[in-house]
Amino acid sequence: MTPPLSVSSRSSASRIFFRSHFATFGGSGLSPPLLAAKAPASATAKATAKSPAKAPTKSPPKPPARKPAAAGYAARADVRSFIDELVREHGFDRAALARVFAAARPQPKIIAAMQRPLLEPPKWHEYAPSFLSPARVAGGVAFWNAHAAELARAEAAFGVPPEVVVAILGVETFYGRNTGSHRALDALSTLAFDYPRRAAFFRGELKQFLLLARDLGTPPAALKGSFAGALGVQRVQISAARLAAAHKAR
Repeated sequence: MTPPLSVSSRSSASRIFFRSHFATFGGSGLSPPLLAAKAPASATAKATAKSPAKAPTKSPPKPPARKPAAAGYAARADVRSFIDELVREHGFDRAALARVFAAARPQPKIIAAMQRPLLEPPKWHEYAPSFLSPARVAGGVAFWNAHAAELARAEAAFGVPPEVVVAILGVETFYGRNTGSHRALDALSTLAFDYPRRAAFFRGELKQFLLLARDLGTPPAALKGSFAGALGVQRVQISAARLAAAHKAR
């Protein structure tokens, strides 16, 4: 049987709660530059033979290179105010946060997804088959067997039966297979500063995310999750997870 986890503080609880659920994503994600297509040499020779030679013309001068705009969110007044708050209340390094927000990129597709109306909730017979497929049931059995000791401790501490926990994880992420591909930094910055309807909530989530990344010792840009910033095999909002970890630490 796996020995109980030892949790002595909010930070250590957060590390234990999340560390096993994050994958490392390598690679730059950059594609090689496209090469301009060239006309075949024979076609060029024929065109030259048929057309009279033209006097060479001077190419127009190239415009001067434009200076890149300030990267990410770092130059915005509302973001600078947010950084001031984190420095004042949580002791963050101002320059380090400025670099983090310089790397954050707005995601218009996330705003569009948040604003997409739900015309009609799906009916049980429409979505149940995918969650009751043999593959998902087998995944649930395997997860339960692998984590039986932890699930039993959770039931003893919180009164939540293992089958409920296992079912939720199966629905949310297929036991960790689909934890999300969005950079949490981009998603939460976009929703915190470019989505006024729920800006207050997502600024709180962004704050908790940066605290979590600091506790884990992980660069914020390395963590990925859902388009709403939920993380981990349970795909939970960060504030809820850190509250649960703090409760466990007490």
